[in-house]
Amino acid sequence: MKKGKYRELVENVGLLSISNFTSKLLTFLLVPLYSRTLSQEEYGSIDIIQTTINLMVPILTLCINEAIIRFALDKSQNPSEILKIGLKITLKSSVIFAILGILTIVFGISKTYVILAILYYFTYSVNLLLNQFLKGNDQIKDLVVTGISNTAIVIVLNIIFLTYLKIGIIGYFASMIIANMITIIYNFVKVHIKKRWQEAKENKLLESEMKSYSVPMIFNSVAWWVNSAVNKYIVLGFCGVAQNGIFSMSNKIPAILMTIQNIFIQAWQISAVKEFNKKNSNEFFSIIYDIYNLIMVVGSAILILTTKLLAEFLYGQEFYEAWRYVPILLISVIFGALSGFIGTIFAATKNSKVYASSTIIGAVSNTVLGIALTYFIGVMGASIATLLSYFIVWVFRIKKSKQYIDLNINYKKHFLSYFCLLMQSIVLISEIKYNVIINIIITIFILVINIDTIKAILSKIKTFFKRGIK
Repeated sequence: MKKGKYRELVENVGLLSISNFTSKLLTFLLVPLYSRTLSQEEYGSIDIIQTTINLMVPILTLCINEAIIRFALDKSQNPSEILKIGLKITLKSSVIFAILGILTIVFGISKTYVILAILYYFTYSVNLLLNQFLKGNDQIKDLVVTGISNTAIVIVLNIIFLTYLKIGIIGYFASMIIANMITIIYNFVKVHIKKRWQEAKENKLLESEMKSYSVPMIFNSVAWWVNSAVNKYIVLGFCGVAQNGIFSMSNKIPAILMTIQNIFIQAWQISAVKEFNKKNSNEFFSIIYDIYNLIMVVGSAILILTTKLLAEFLYGQEFYEAWRYVPILLISVIFGALSGFIGTIFAATKNSKVYASSTIIGAVSNTVLGIALTYFIGVMGASIATLLSYFIVWVFRIKKSKQYIDLNINYKKHFLSYFCLLMQSIVLISEIKYNVIINIIITIFILVINIDTIKAILSKIKTFFKRGIK
């Protein structure tokens, strides 16, 4: 029997939650290990290396992983041909990155770090590609296995390399590389890469179509990278590597909310493509948007309320001051998440140009605001710039989405919720008397504001237990 749209979305969210939440929870528990075995300078350097590779992957691979999942979801296409095209481009990109890495040695970059970066790039990019193919090919259960396995291996190796062998940055990246290689081998078997490669014909037309979709996404990915990472370089320039380490650490608590975002968007992307332009799609998209907004708002409120408690557990004394930047970054995650939701509408229509242009606007805004605000008020300025840039992207995408779908959004309710979160942030950062009690009251008020959505969710849950979600 064919699954209902709500049931399929819930099942995919459930499966991806097992993979992502388990993985993120376990890596989240590693934060105290990092904060106690790595110095501010070491952690700042690791973050810069990873951030740089995250920039290079979409550029050198032509963002082909985005085309992989979108075209794999189109069941009229040959999945083997899609995979082969993706692998060829990704492998070529690894060669280019290796050449660029070797050239940096001339400028005094450590040979050891260059080798680690090359190996990390290769394993990360191939792993990313195969994971996208698994999603597009409806192999969600296999994706769960690879996600949990990868994380478990990283944790074990991190403990060995950082705690017992004490090899710092080398141990950190060695853990990632080894874990990625093992999961690549697993995916190699589950995806039947050898068989698919041999049976896939050279399809230049399909390759051209995939590149036409993916190339504009390079600008989107780079712009998202700017939104999420450029302020790290700005903080590095204005405040130094130690403060960049603190700013990077402050993102660990918002990463909890981002985990929820990533889980949902991965599942929602599949449903959005399948359900777009179907009967009652406007209603379906509007309901899911409202529920998603509620989850992100309530999650943010709870995390703001518990920020200092979490900081004591996670950050350690050297990084403890990072808690001050968490509340603003949490609110920025909400607008980033909602922007991602709207972005799936553009993906469903294969309009990657609109997708990219909105993100570029946000990236430019983030860069300009980041430089100005960080110069005047330091690290807090970078946090505020991140929030404002994500808000700008959200506004732009909301306006553009009206060309494709009519979302019924209760702006009055939503903006009142955002205002409450801002008040929570100010109360916490200012450390006024009874700030915990005040923020508990604000959190309760947020729940009251959104009581209609909460009732709708509870009604759906009740229906699920009675006869299953349709």
